Amino acid sequence: MLFTWALQSHWGGNILSVTMDCVVAKGIGVMPDDPPLAWEYWDGATGGWQPFERRPEAVAWLERDGTAALNRRGNILLHLPRTFSATEVGLRRGYWVRCRVAPPRPEQPSYQASPAVLGVECNCVGGTVPASHCVKVRGEQLGESDGNPGQTFKLKNSPILALDRGETVEVEVEDGRYEAWEQVPDFSQSGPEDKHFVCDTGEGQIEFGPAIRQPDGEVRQYGAIPAKGRTIRMSAYRYGGGSKGNVGRNTLTVLKTAVPYVASVTNRRAATGGTDPESVESAIQRGPQVFRTRNRAVTEADYEYLALEASPSVARASCVQPREASAGSGEPPPGVVFLLIIPVVSATEGRIAPEQLELSPELKQDVQSYLNERRLLTSALVVTEPRYYWVSVEVKVRIKAKYDAVDVRERIEKELYRFINPLTGGPDGKGWPFGRDLIVSEVYSRVQSVDGVEYVEEARIYPVDIASGERGEATQRLVLDRTGVLCSHDHMVAFSTDRY
Repeated sequence: MLFTWALQSHWGGNILSVTMDCVVAKGIGVMPDDPPLAWEYWDGATGGWQPFERRPEAVAWLERDGTAALNRRGNILLHLPRTFSATEVGLRRGYWVRCRVAPPRPEQPSYQASPAVLGVECNCVGGTVPASHCVKVRGEQLGESDGNPGQTFKLKNSPILALDRGETVEVEVEDGRYEAWEQVPDFSQSGPEDKHFVCDTGEGQIEFGPAIRQPDGEVRQYGAIPAKGRTIRMSAYRYGGGSKGNVGRNTLTVLKTAVPYVASVTNRRAATGGTDPESVESAIQRGPQVFRTRNRAVTEADYEYLALEASPSVARASCVQPREASAGSGEPPPGVVFLLIIPVVSATEGRIAPEQLELSPELKQDVQSYLNERRLLTSALVVTEPRYYWVSVEVKVRIKAKYDAVDVRERIEKELYRFINPLTGGPDGKGWPFGRDLIVSEVYSRVQSVDGVEYVEEARIYPVDIASGERGEATQRLVLDRTGVLCSHDHMVAFSTDRY
């Protein structure tokens, strides 16, 4: 079974309410809340059909299906992504959405009879927009040019966020209009006629090109100089942010200003990417890496360092380059570099949900674009997620006298979740090392160190299939390949009743 329909205009970024008039109980045999149906849309970025998923964090989200698997009249809510695009289907051009019967999963019931759809009605009931934790300032006057090289102007607010599209320096021209200048990282490649500027986001400072005397005595101008007396302004910039803006999903629910026809708001994804200003100590440690890489990705360490520079949403990175001895074992082929990215998550304590570790298309594109400008032309780059190995631990301990069992259990679980963690785990607490095995003796050692534990009687580690939640056989050593990293599933703590 397959049916499709087309929208006449672009509704990307909107919430589509689809009211379906279905014959009651026609499509029998399926579970109403888990039918083998695939809802899909035409995606312009990939040039193909892409699925709506049932996770709120998904780019395209199937929020609700009130039709009981197309067995009654009901409403379906679809969150359309911005890449929702037009294409031709059956010689008709439109913005297409479709529903089809998918192959059932193991033990998932399938349709014994086809459902019947009598009519479809579509309406827009909301939308999704990008948002930043910041204050936006527009048209701030910086002052007038004195006609000298190397002028600097200070913004009223600092630090500021990296300049986005439409945020730039504007210089007044003869007819009173303003001309946009181009931001560059430095003036090393700027000629005397190039209308360039440098922005120091930490200090909130705008700099124009200097004049530098060359070894032969000639003075060279790097970048153009705004004409004397011309007004200089900032078209727009944003300030604020910081790590305090990294909040979980469904926490931003209050409108500061009433908006007509908007009943409610929420963030269906966690807010990430907020970072605090870099400390002097961190800058001192980072300096040698800047000089070593020279902004070029050649070695594995170069790729990993530049990935962290590409976006504040990157928590960890690991570069996997081809190894001749490992050919044919799932390693990258010659000429291909795998860059494994673990994103920043809003909360690292306890069990991390699998969807929090998924790379958003935006983050993947940011890292890919940043590294493409810096990698060797002979290398192909694949930005992807590591292979997450989910593990469950069972321990049986004896607690010391006069210690509360509930408190000891909480401390043991907290230590296990902290140790087996892609962001805070491992021996150094900086995240479980890529490709490092887990040995059961490490579990004994960690649990034994918890306050209130007399001794550890037994410990077992189990690999877990995250898709089904099923545990594998207990093992003394969980082996990871070099693209793998450990994550905690559910841990269980039992207490020994043995007496001395």
